[in-house]
Order: sequence, then C-alpha cells, then structure tokens
Amino acid sequence: MRALDSISISLRQGEVRALVGENGAGKSTLIKIISGAYKSDQGEIWLDGNKKDYDSPVEALNLGIGAIYQEFNLVPHLNVAQNVMLGQIPNKYGVINSREVHNRTKEVFDLLDIKLDTHELVERLTVAQQQIVEIAKALARNLRIIIMDEPTAALTNVEIKRLFEVIRALKEQEVSILYISHRLGEIFEIADTVTVLKDGKLIDTKNIAEINREDVVRMMIGRELKDYYPPKDTVKDDVVLKVKELSVHKKLHSINLEIRKGEILGVAGLEGQGQNELVRAIIGELKSDEGEIYRNGENIKIESAIDAIRSGIGYIPDDRKQDGLILIRSVNENITLPSINNRIQNLIFINNKKEKSFVN
Repeated sequence: MRALDSISISLRQGEVRALVGENGAGKSTLIKIISGAYKSDQGEIWLDGNKKDYDSPVEALNLGIGAIYQEFNLVPHLNVAQNVMLGQIPNKYGVINSREVHNRTKEVFDLLDIKLDTHELVERLTVAQQQIVEIAKALARNLRIIIMDEPTAALTNVEIKRLFEVIRALKEQEVSILYISHRLGEIFEIADTVTVLKDGKLIDTKNIAEINREDVVRMMIGRELKDYYPPKDTVKDDVVLKVKELSVHKKLHSINLEIRKGEILGVAGLEGQGQNELVRAIIGELKSDEGEIYRNGENIKIESAIDAIRSGIGYIPDDRKQDGLILIRSVNENITLPSINNRIQNLIFINNKKEKSFVN
C-alpha cells in the first residue's frame, strides 16, 4: 500500500485547512513532502500559480513554507531566544547580535502573550513550554504557509485559546494554515475547510459549515460510529492504589486519592500545579517527605521506579524521548526493559529468542 496515493489539495490565501484522518492515513507524509522533508515519487507543488521544485526544508522556508511538527526540532543546550531565531540569527560580520535576538523573540512572545524567560535553556523547559517555543519559532519567520501538526497536544486551555487568537490574526494577514488535529472540536472552532485522508487516499474536502462531527468521523473510518461514549461498567469496588497524606517539599501538600480496579482517574490542573510531581512521587522518582502508598490494601515502600514496577505500577512520561525511551536501542529492547527479568538466561545473558517471543 502506498503512503499517499494521488493526493490533490489546494489552499487559498488566508485559509485555515484542517487535515484529518486516523493514524496511518498519510497526514504526516503529506505535510513532510509539502515542507520539503520528504521527496514525492510523483506529483507537483504549485505556489502562486508557479510550479516549485524543492528538496529540503531550507528551500521550503525560503519560499515561505514552514512546519510545526509533533516531534520538536529544538536545540536543548541553546536558550529560548536562540531557538526561536534559529536559522535567522541577526549578526554582523559573523558576530551575533544577542540583544537583537532577544528583542525579536520578545516581539513574537508579545504577539502570543507568552511569559517565558528568553534566556532560559530549552532543556529546562516543560513539554508544554517547548511546544510554545516551536510555535514562536515558526511565527518569527513571517511565513506565508504554516503547517501545524497537533500544535495543541501539550497546551493548556488558556494557551490553546491564545493560539487560536494568533491563528485568526494570521488569517487577517493572509497567511494560510494547514492544521492537523485529532481533536475534532478544534477543527470546527478554527478551520474554514476540512480535508479527510484514509489509507493514503483523499476521501473528500468540505467547507466546515457544510458538515458536522458525525460526517467527519464517517469519512475517517468509513462507517457510522454510533456510540462516542459507551457506558463504563468495568469499575469494581476494590481499591488497588491508595495515596495517603503524600507530601513533597514545596510541591505537594497532603495529597489523598484512591483508584479502584478498572477505574480511570483524571488528575487535572493548569501547567505546573503539581500533577507531574504527584505521579513521579508515586513511582519513587521524586522523594516524598511524608505520606503512605497502599497497593491492594498493603502499605508499600516505593523508593525507585524499580520498586514501582515490582509493585505492578508503570509510568508513561509526557516527554517520551527524554524520559520514556532509549533511542539508540532497538524496539525489542525498549519494550522488554521494564520486564527484564522475563528475558534473562542464567542471570547473565539475554535470551534473544525469549525476548522476541515476549515482544510478540
């Protein structure tokens, strides 16, 4: 099957086009071709009525086409301003004008109403803050076409609202936006038109006023979806995890919660209100000052992630690349790493056959 099969779309000046489809529909491949990261096998790209041939993101940027990807393209050891101005840092005879770098970054931040220290190193930022830096970096280039790939995935509702205000302001400046999101509510709030892809094929393009959520879902999956929110009847009375009076110095204060068998417990709050610290304290990555954790009614001591795993508690972090995966190791090794005792032979050598079987 082709990743993309004869896709034709057109984008008007000042238009916000939503691009939707299930995972594997071809959205990422399409935007990487448009932004110059991939080269297509066939087909043409036209800009302002003229055919354009380009082979790299740099050439695409020079034509005024840029992308904000789900995977951040930031340099961790550089500061915020240096990342925002990356590729267009003002200099004279090779000497960087640092004051101008920070001043121009602050101008973009004012547009987004962002309160972020431009001197802070990117590696010290939260995932949500890094997403904001990515958005600012694209806006700093005065692009004519901006591709946004799930730009709100790590943002709070307040930040999303501000981003939508910026998108509307860009529309008034006749900037065109190709907007990818799995959140259908966003599409109906911000988009003028929507294009649906399925299995690498173009299903249809519609004006947003002509369709509803059910129409979009039907085009995406090829059938009617009757029950968006089926009733949950899997929650039992058994308390499998109880947190009692959990405190971490200056971060958490006497937190109590219970999770029952089959239950999904949501932990909500604005960015930086302790949600991340709470889960890190539960798995032993953050040392608590006081409090107790009970697993199936038994008081347990969790002082490390290993202790948590042995108690049947896993953790999927928000920053997958930094905290969740070892990128230089194989898929097999990453999947089996938390369960390494299941693939050990003679306590010394890894049994590759057992490892592959475990992953399968």
